[in-house]
Amino acid sequence: MQFKCMSKGFRTTAACYLLEAGDNLTVLTNSTVAQVLFTGKQATGIRTVDGREFYAKRDVILSGGAINSPQLLMLSGVGPADELKKHGIPVVHELIDVGKHLQDHVFSGVTLIQKPGTNDRMTYETNPETQLAARAQHTKDKTGILNSLYCSVPMGWLKNDAILSSKEFGALDNHTKKRLLQPSVPTVELLTVSCHVTTKV
Repeated sequence: MQFKCMSKGFRTTAACYLLEAGDNLTVLTNSTVAQVLFTGKQATGIRTVDGREFYAKRDVILSGGAINSPQLLMLSGVGPADELKKHGIPVVHELIDVGKHLQDHVFSGVTLIQKPGTNDRMTYETNPETQLAARAQHTKDKTGILNSLYCSVPMGWLKNDAILSSKEFGALDNHTKKRLLQPSVPTVELLTVSCHVTTKV
């Protein structure tokens, strides 16, 4: 499986979903959310750290990632009651698993240095004229070496059954083992990053 984060000279990010957004969308920057506001047990709005409040006509969608989402829920009174009470947070709704079971994403880096003549990358890296030409081409029509060599990230998610019989797998808790045994959960993730080591031009 491969993932390329560059298309036609533009990086693909979450911002691509805003390109065709309707006129009824307002994006607020520098507006960190401090708390989800509830009416009873129904989320009805949010309060920012600077005290502003915004209320929803229909739904409140919380999408803060694996760390900020449970943090915000607990700050808003949703989570393990004993943990909330310990910090003086009134309990809106007790959910004992909020803030639990975070999985560490272990990463091991490998550096590959290729022999001279293996490819023409270093010819480009050490030639100011070639670099200027590549920049001009990319500025003109978003094509060329800058659109391919430095802006793609090949990735792979693999299953390796040998890991399931390893000593490290055996030492995991049952919850983690059960998750890793699911057919859609990889045991190995490969990520290839092409670093830019250009000279000054």
